This record gives sequence, structure tokens and C-alpha cells, in this order.
Amino acid sequence: MNINWKVRLKSLKFWVFILFTVIPQIIMVLAPEYTEAYSEILNIITAVFAILGITVDPTTKGISDSAKAMTYDEVK
Repeated sequence: MNINWKVRLKSLKFWVFILFTVIPQIIMVLAPEYTEAYSEILNIITAVFAILGITVDPTTKGISDSAKAMTYDEVK
């Protein structure tokens, strides 16, 4: 799996994805009393991100970045 992390970490889309999906999942593990209230909302947000192609690059096979994307130095 080849991912150009230098560029991904500069991407606003990447950080919005982290903010709305990964962090709430951690909170739900640490505070299970909130699981019911937020699980449906998080499922909807995650589905929207997947539809928009934010979670995985739809132009490549699998989850890796393309050879061209690996040469980028900034977010396109």
C-alpha cells in the first residue's frame, strides 16, 4: 500500500474526515453512554464521505495512491 502521506496530511478533506469519523469513534469507545445517540449520525456522515470519495481515491485500484500521486508535493 503506497500512500503519499506528506500530501494527505496537508489535505483539508483528510482532516475533516478524521474529525468527523475517527475521533467520534474513539469517544464512543471511551464513553459508551453516547454510543446510541451518535452512532446513526456518524454512519450518515461516513456514508456521505464515502460517496464523495474522500475516504478512498476512486481513481486507483485498491486503497493505494497512483504512481503520479506519489510524486506530488502539495494538495492538488
